[in-house]
Amino acid sequence: MNSRTTERLLTKVLFFLLLFSMVTIQFACAPAMPERKKIDLVWPLPPDEPRIKYVDYFQSSLDLGAKKGIAEALFGEEKVDALDKPYGVAVDREGKVYITDLRRVWVIDFKNKTYRFIGDEPGVGRLIQPIGIAVASDGRVFVSDVSLDRVFVYNSDGKTVGAIGEKGEFEGASGIAIDEKNRLIYIVD
Repeated sequence: MNSRTTERLLTKVLFFLLLFSMVTIQFACAPAMPERKKIDLVWPLPPDEPRIKYVDYFQSSLDLGAKKGIAEALFGEEKVDALDKPYGVAVDREGKVYITDLRRVWVIDFKNKTYRFIGDEPGVGRLIQPIGIAVASDGRVFVSDVSLDRVFVYNSDGKTVGAIGEKGEFEGASGIAIDEKNRLIYIVD
């Protein structure tokens, strides 16, 4: 090897050592995620039999505790989605939680530590101010939008499959309930 080749090789080795040192320091200095405290709240209080129990809270995608990818770990860049103005909540048969929020509906899968959105795609079914939500046993999701005065229906994949209400038919559709036995949808207006 000539001196120029040796010099290039030495430069590359030093670069990788520097990079390795920076990554090691970043991991050593990174703050640990605070541990969530278990809260045991029920209503009504004993001696009555509890009918409602506090389970957990959710404020942002950070609360899912999903593992970070290598790029996020190396560069510290993590996309954080947070609730803006949550209103309605529903749960499907698989345990996924649906939360109406400003301009979208969160679909949170706590088991797999993932989330996605419904109603934020351009076109028919794009939400402005979703309020009420109900999930049918077949996976259809019914969402009322108080600004658009309609109820949108999405399939289990989050694609718009229909809408209920025409302009002027509702004055502020908000709450929704599904009676599957009698094939009825109740809409609070």
